[in-house]
Amino acid sequence: MATLAAAAARQAATLSRISTSRTSAQAANLIQRRGLAGAADHHGPPKVNFWQDPMSPSKWKEEHLLVVHCNLLANQVNGCVINVLM
Repeated sequence: MATLAAAAARQAATLSRISTSRTSAQAANLIQRRGLAGAADHHGPPKVNFWQDPMSPSKWKEEHLLVVHCNLLANQVNGCVINVLM
């Protein structure tokens, strides 16, 4: 009798773990993922890709602004290195 009760308790614990992991997996699927580039910025004009409006940096997406600035800095450093070597 005690072994039957222990087996039933183990089975109940296993079922509760399985159902808990299923519900947490389902909840993880329902969580909305934030996109990149101003997903939290709901104020002002919508952000655009820098190649769509190259003359308006204020409208660019944040990561595009970062890429452009890093490229400009790399070109400037590269130009200084070339001038020093020549």
